[in-house]
Amino acid sequence: MMNVAHICDIANEIVWIRNNDKWMPGRIFLSTPKLRPKDNFLCWNVVYQDKAGHRLRKYFAPLLGELKPDTASVRQLLQEAHWI
Repeated sequence: MMNVAHICDIANEIVWIRNNDKWMPGRIFLSTPKLRPKDNFLCWNVVYQDKAGHRLRKYFAPLLGELKPDTASVRQLLQEAHWI
């Protein structure tokens, strides 16, 4: 499980995000998380690029499995599952 406190403190941290069933690298844009009103999950604002090279920002929630830290073990798991 993701260590949420690890992401809370660091803006510009590189992370993996799942967007439209694809995993891609992103960067934490705002270090303060937002609380989603419908389910009270913490979400972080992440900057990422789509395939066309457009720079986008969106909120992602670790507890929904949308946001993972960029660590060697996470990269290995994503590669073994052929996600990246």
